[in-house]
Amino acid sequence: MSYEINGYLDTHGHSLTATEHLTYHNNSPNSLDTLYLHLYANAYRDRETYYAREAYETGDERYTKAKPEERGYIDVMGILSGDVPLYYQIDETIVAVSLNQLLKTGDSLVMEIEFYVKIPKEFPGFGYWPEHYEMTQWYPKICVFDEGGWHFDQLHPLGGTYGEFATYDVIIDLPGEYVVAGTGKPIDPLEIQLLDTLITTGRKLRRDERKTVHFRAENVHDFAWVADASFNVEQCRFAGIPVLIYSRDQNDRRAAGVAKYAGDVLTRYNRWFGHYPYENLSIVDGFYGGHAVYPQMILLGFSEDQFTRLFESELASDIGKQWFSGVVGPNMCGDAWLGGGFATYAAVRYMEDKYGDANTLIKAPFFPPLSLRYVHRLYYYVIQTNQLEKPVSTAASEYADVPISYQNSAVSKPTLFLFSLEKILGRDTFDQILQEYFRAYNFKHVASDDFINMCEKVGKRGLTQLFDSFLHTTEFCDWRVNSVKDNKIEIENAGDLKIPVNVYVTTESSEHVFPLNAQNKKHTIMIPHDSGDVIKVAIDSTEYTLDPNYWNNYVPRKVSVRPIFDFDWPSLSTYQVLWTPYLWYDSYDGITAGFYLFGDNFADFDFVRGGYQITAGYTYGFKSGRHYPLLNYQTPVLFEDGKRVRIRFTGSRSRGGDNVSIGICSNIGRPFTRQPQVSIINMFSYNDLSTYSGLDSIDWDLGRNVVFENDLKFRHSDLSVGMGLSLAHHALGSEWKYLRMTLEAQRSFSFVVPFKVRLFVGKIFGEAPTQKRLFLSGALRANLLASLLFGQSGTYSPQERIHIPGDGNMRGYQTLHIKSDQMYILNLEFPTRTLIRVFTDIGYYDKFAFDAGVCLAIGSETFPFLPLYGLSISTNFPLYSYIEGEPWKFRWSFGFSL
Repeated sequence: MSYEINGYLDTHGHSLTATEHLTYHNNSPNSLDTLYLHLYANAYRDRETYYAREAYETGDERYTKAKPEERGYIDVMGILSGDVPLYYQIDETIVAVSLNQLLKTGDSLVMEIEFYVKIPKEFPGFGYWPEHYEMTQWYPKICVFDEGGWHFDQLHPLGGTYGEFATYDVIIDLPGEYVVAGTGKPIDPLEIQLLDTLITTGRKLRRDERKTVHFRAENVHDFAWVADASFNVEQCRFAGIPVLIYSRDQNDRRAAGVAKYAGDVLTRYNRWFGHYPYENLSIVDGFYGGHAVYPQMILLGFSEDQFTRLFESELASDIGKQWFSGVVGPNMCGDAWLGGGFATYAAVRYMEDKYGDANTLIKAPFFPPLSLRYVHRLYYYVIQTNQLEKPVSTAASEYADVPISYQNSAVSKPTLFLFSLEKILGRDTFDQILQEYFRAYNFKHVASDDFINMCEKVGKRGLTQLFDSFLHTTEFCDWRVNSVKDNKIEIENAGDLKIPVNVYVTTESSEHVFPLNAQNKKHTIMIPHDSGDVIKVAIDSTEYTLDPNYWNNYVPRKVSVRPIFDFDWPSLSTYQVLWTPYLWYDSYDGITAGFYLFGDNFADFDFVRGGYQITAGYTYGFKSGRHYPLLNYQTPVLFEDGKRVRIRFTGSRSRGGDNVSIGICSNIGRPFTRQPQVSIINMFSYNDLSTYSGLDSIDWDLGRNVVFENDLKFRHSDLSVGMGLSLAHHALGSEWKYLRMTLEAQRSFSFVVPFKVRLFVGKIFGEAPTQKRLFLSGALRANLLASLLFGQSGTYSPQERIHIPGDGNMRGYQTLHIKSDQMYILNLEFPTRTLIRVFTDIGYYDKFAFDAGVCLAIGSETFPFLPLYGLSISTNFPLYSYIEGEPWKFRWSFGFSL
C-alpha cells in the first residue's frame, strides 16, 4: 500500500489542489469490484453532515454556527486507473469507486485521484489561521478491508479513525517562508539544510517565493502536516530518537519543557513496552483546541501552565499513543480503549514512577496531592454512579448523546482495568504481556481479542470471562464486609464483575491475608480463636478493583479527622471530617468563639453522589451571652439514571431566633448531556425571630413564620426558568397567612453583541412578613459566600452596599430598601462574558422603575475555563435611576452570586 501525493497550497484562497497516486494491493481472499475511500474533509462541508450534527449534540456548536465561507470540504475532480476513468459515487465522507475489472487476490491497482480541498477557517486540527495551516484528514484515504469487511465509518467528533499501514511520499508546493512539520522525515536536500540551519542558529535560510517540501513515511496509517511562517525548531535526541519541537513563537520557552518531558517519557516507554521504531518524532505547536496525535507527530492544542503538571501528563499520554495507536493499529472507532486506555495507563505509570505514588498534578504547595490515577477514578465514579456508562465495546459514534461517557469508556475505565489486570497477574508478567503484544502487532491491525489472547498466553490463565464483562457490560465490583461476629467474617461481592481480591485481617495477636476467588459471590472466613478478636478487616486495601463503593470494604469504617487547612480531596473509601475553630468580634456579641465540623462520604451535590453530609457547629458570644448552635444534614435516598433525590435538614440559632427546615431536594435530567435539567426543592421551614439583633428592622418582622416553600428551576441550553411558590398559614402554626408566587426566565443570546435578558414576575396574596416580600434592587437574604463575609445589617449588607442577584435585580435602587407585593421587571445586560458590562432595567412594582449603569464582573461567565463553580463577583455603578420627585444619587454596590 502506498500513497504519492503532489499538492499546491494556495495561501490566498486557503485551498489545496493535489494529485494522488494510490497503489492498493488486495491481500484479502476476496475479489473486489469496488474500492472505498474516506473523504474526511467533507465532514466540515455544512451543518448537516454526520460530524456537524453529532458535534452539536455533544455541545460543540462551532460547525453549525460557522459561516459558509468558513467551512471546508474536499471535491474529487476525477479518478483514473491507467488512462481509464473510473465511476465513483460520493456519500458525504465516503467515495465508492467502481473498478473496470475485478481486483483479484494478490493483484494490485494504481488509482490517480485529482482533488481539491477548501481549507476551513480556524477549525481545530484541520484549518487555517494567519500564516498557519493544520492539515489532518485532508486527502482521499483508502478504507480498511479486513475479515469484518469494509470499514467505511463516517468521521465522528468522538473517537479516532482506522487506516491501512502504508508508505507515503508527499510533496507540497507552498510559499517559501513556511516551515513544515509532517509525518515521516523530509528528504529534499534544500529543506533539510533549512531545517538544520533553523535548529542550530534559529535563523531561516532565504528561499524562493515558493518551494516544495517532500516527506516520506513508512509503515504509518495516516499522514498529517502543519505549516507555519514563524516556526522555530529545536531538536533533541533520546535513546537514539530525534525529537523535533516546533514552536510558533521564537521566544516560547515551552520547547525546553517539552524536550525534558519527552526525554523522560521516551526513556521509560522504551524500557517498559519496546523500542520506538520510527526514525523521528515531531511535537508541533498548534492552536487551542486542535490537540491530536498522528503517527510520528503530536499536534499540541494547549500550553503548559506554571501551576499544574497537566501538560506533562497529557504529553505522556500522547507519546503513549505513538506505541498503542500508532505503531500498533487498533480500530479507533470500535476499539478506542486499545489506544486511549493503554496510553493513559502508560501516562499514569510514568507520573507515578517519576513523582512517586503520591504524585500530584498541582504544583502549588498548599493543595493536597492530586494524582492522575485519582482523576480517572473520580471520572469513573461519577459516570458509574449516574448510570451514564456504556460498554467499552460501544462504537464511538454511539456516544454523541452522552459524550462524557466516551472519555470513561475509551480512557478512564480501561486505565483502571489495566491496573487491575496488572495487580492480578503481577507487574513483571504484565510488562511481558505488553512487550509481546507490541512486538507481535508492530505495523499491524489489532483487536480486543488479540490482546485477550496475548494475556491468556503469557499470563497462563483464563481471562475471557473477565474481559467479556469489562468490554460488553457495565458490570462493576462491590466487595463488602457484611458482618464480623465471633471471629466469623462474612464477605460478599454485591456486583457482577468478577475481579479476585485479597482480604487483610488484623487480630489482637496476628495479621492474615486471604485471597478470594472471584467466581463465588459470597465467602466466609473463620479466624482461629487463639489469634484473638478481630480488630480490623480490609478488602482490596490497595483499591485496584473497579469498585465504586469502597466505603463498605472496611470494618471498622475508615474515618479521617483533619483540621480544615490540612484538607484532602474527596475520598472514595474514607468518611472525612474537617474541623476549624471560629473566632470573631463585633459590637453585639463581643468576642465570639467556637468551632465547625464538616463531614461527608466523598462529596454530595447534584450529580455527585456522596452521603451522610453533615455540617455542625457551635459558637458563643461572650458579651451577649448567646449560644449559636448549627446542624445541617443531607444524604441521597435515590440516585438513578436521571433522577437524584436527597433529604435535607437544616437547623440553627441566629441572633434573631431559631431556624429549622426539613424537606426533599430533587434533580431530574441526565447530567453532561443536552437534556433539560430540572431541580426541585420542597421544604417545610420554621423561623422564629425574637429580636432585631443582627438584622435591619426596616426589612424584617419579628414573629413566627412557618412556611411550605417550593422552588423549581429548569435549565436547557441558554434558557433557564425558575418558579417559586411559598405558602404560610395559621394552620401550620404561622403568625402570617400568605401565598408568594414568582416566575423568573433568563436567556443568553449570541448575536453581534452577546447579551442576556431576564424577566421577573412576582405576586403575593395575603399578608407576608417584610422579609418575604419582593425586593426591587435584589434578594434580601445573603447567599453562601456573602453570609461568610457580611451580615444582614449595616452598611455592608444586602439592600445596602451588598447586592445579591434576585427578585427585581435593579441595581440602581440599591440602598433604598424598596419592597412590594407585586413586581414585573425586565433586566438586560450586555456584552456578556466580558469584564465590563452595561445593564439596564425597566419595571413596575407599585410605581414605574428604570435604571441603567455599568458593572465590572469577574467570575465563571468571564473565565469559563477556571473551576469557579458559578461564582461571580461584581462592582456595580448605576449611572441613572428614575425616582419620581427625587434627584439622582450615586448608589454603588458589590455583587456576589454562587
